[in-house]
Amino acid sequence: MQKTKIIVDTSIWIEYFKNSPEVVAVIEENLIENNIFVAGPIISELLQGVKSEKEYEKLLNCIDAIPFLEGKVQDWKKAGKISFNLRRKGITIPLTDH
Repeated sequence: MQKTKIIVDTSIWIEYFKNSPEVVAVIEENLIENNIFVAGPIISELLQGVKSEKEYEKLLNCIDAIPFLEGKVQDWKKAGKISFNLRRKGITIPLTDH
């Protein structure tokens, strides 16, 4: 059976670090199961939002403990194709959050 891979969005990580009980429960359960992964844009978004050098270092240590999920070229091509098809229908979705 293939392992479930969950990429947690930046906004959810923020709630996790604020100790939101519901979010903490779900994240920690999936961390134990090794289902949680992090991707490049999420790392950058999280790090840019810290308020101090100490917080930055602490967050960096947390990020280092989560497996990094690298996208493959075919993943980005598929994302581009989906975006292309949607734009032709008048729907524009950014590739990253705004």
